[in-house]
Amino acid sequence: MKYLIGKILKARGLKGELKVQILTNITNVFGKLPHVYLGATQDSAEKYIVTKSSVQNEFAYLFLKDVDSVERAEDFRGMEIYVDKSQLAIADDEILASDLVGCVVVTENGKSLGTVQEVVNYGGSDFLKFGKDVEIPYEDEFIVETNMTEKKVIIKNISVKTWLEK
Repeated sequence: MKYLIGKILKARGLKGELKVQILTNITNVFGKLPHVYLGATQDSAEKYIVTKSSVQNEFAYLFLKDVDSVERAEDFRGMEIYVDKSQLAIADDEILASDLVGCVVVTENGKSLGTVQEVVNYGGSDFLKFGKDVEIPYEDEFIVETNMTEKKVIIKNISVKTWLEK
């Protein structure tokens, strides 16, 4: 599985450098990228060797092998950048939002509420979408435990009733 980390905005300079909008909070991934996958979607992405990468302010900058002109770099404008999970420097106890998709959502007393279909972020917090158009914040106030071994998210009993009544 590949993970989205950025989107190419435009070429920078005359030597083929790519300006990238960072779409991950794991910004250190841009420090030592051996390769990336570029494409309109994860499934259509092709592998490219990275020769140099850096982060400045809120943007990343990449040089790719055999991309050595502004014209060639412009061919990549708008493409999304993906990496393998192994390229992400995450701790063993950290969970990526995309890893929650497919997990069963259950209450503390064991009632199954559905399967996480999507994790969305509206700017302040991640929300788990499950069941029939149900969303709850992925916050300590609502979550008891996330068990990735069992692919299960246990939410507080009060959370369901309280949140659904809002």
